[in-house]
Amino acid sequence: MILAVDCGSTNLKGALFTPDLERRAVAAVPVRYLRQDAERTELDPFSMWNAFCMLTAEVLKQAQIRISRISMVAFGSQAQTFTLLDSHDRPLLPFLSWMDQRATAEAAEWRNRLCADFHRHCSFPVPLPALQISLLLWVRRNCPEVWRSARRLVSLPGYFALRLSGVHALDVNLASMEGLFSMVTRFWRREVLDYLDLPSEWLPQLSRPGERIPAMPGRAETPWPEWRPAIVLCGNDQTVGALGNDVESRSVVVTFGTALVAYQWAGMDPGPYHPSGIWGPFPTTGYYELGVWGEGGIALDWARERLLPGRTAADFDQAAGQAEPGSGGLLFFPERARGDAAWRGKGRLGECCRAVLEGILFALRHLLEDDLGIGRDRALCAIGGGSRSGFWMQLAADITGRVVRRGTGDGLLGSALLAAGCRRPPSSGECAIFEPNPSHRALYEERYARWRAGWNTAQ
Repeated sequence: MILAVDCGSTNLKGALFTPDLERRAVAAVPVRYLRQDAERTELDPFSMWNAFCMLTAEVLKQAQIRISRISMVAFGSQAQTFTLLDSHDRPLLPFLSWMDQRATAEAAEWRNRLCADFHRHCSFPVPLPALQISLLLWVRRNCPEVWRSARRLVSLPGYFALRLSGVHALDVNLASMEGLFSMVTRFWRREVLDYLDLPSEWLPQLSRPGERIPAMPGRAETPWPEWRPAIVLCGNDQTVGALGNDVESRSVVVTFGTALVAYQWAGMDPGPYHPSGIWGPFPTTGYYELGVWGEGGIALDWARERLLPGRTAADFDQAAGQAEPGSGGLLFFPERARGDAAWRGKGRLGECCRAVLEGILFALRHLLEDDLGIGRDRALCAIGGGSRSGFWMQLAADITGRVVRRGTGDGLLGSALLAAGCRRPPSSGECAIFEPNPSHRALYEERYARWRAGWNTAQ
């Protein structure tokens, strides 16, 4: 059997699958942060390991099987989160999260050194503070005793793999997002390692997403010392989520979560494809591209609490549904959330609620058309918490002018799919489909043009 694990930022999630991808058990354990503020985001390695053991115990209990029945553990993961280990494989640092922003000066330094062709080598257009290369430079300069004692550089899923099976590895999908690895040479960037003074011996072995890596000899550091599963590293969480929803078809997978994310299979030719697009190797073949609008769910949560404090998402949708399409001319700009400038114009409560949903979906349309150049012939496959709202999904179809189907898969299925050696998920039967309402088309074209002009003016 296959244990699929999603190393998420909110929960560590897991599901047990049979070889034919029947889901037998599912569980989640909350992720607890040592520190989470505007500058620093840190996770405790021992707490994360305990969470993994709790997760495994729960799926075993649900499925009523022995641990020996699980032959593979497949990991999809948040990108870039890492720590350094000493010669005894003990963590020298907390996990530094992909959300950590302390390395702003180091990111600027890397931009000066590498920016000319950075996007050809790395998934991201420019070095960012949260990229591994920026945080590593910060650690080397601010924690010299840690740097002197370090012997391994490990990602979050890599840490689990090492403790489970003695495997020190990283898949190239995740490696492409960190800045140390080059998608041009398909190997580590020598000039980056030299500038960091980072020994190549610290680095993990590289694997293809979905490649089965046998356990190394020796005892596992788990409550089940005789359990030595093979490890399958599957890539970033957006990739496995897209895999679980058959992204290689003509649809674009859109995640309605903390951020808005649009993900597409980009073809066989390497990128970069668009100046702001994030790209990298797709697990089965070719390459992907994704775009992010960071203020999606965050802006919605803020607006809900401001307009209807203590009420549910369904209450918010109901209030929005009582307003006419177009919110009476009121516009909402999600990137201005947490301030009075978030709304332009005045309206009743229902119009304010509807304007929030419309504004977030205008941002999605901008992401699709302006940032990624995706035409209206491409249908959307919606996943994430927001996709459960039929009202919001119909609004997404009306505003983007695209057919929207509700996704039936997830990242756990995507990881299990790769581990099982399958290319596409099994059929899951009927799914909800939302088609644009022709009577709203002209109205939303005019409203989007006004929203886009207002957004451009503020940039």
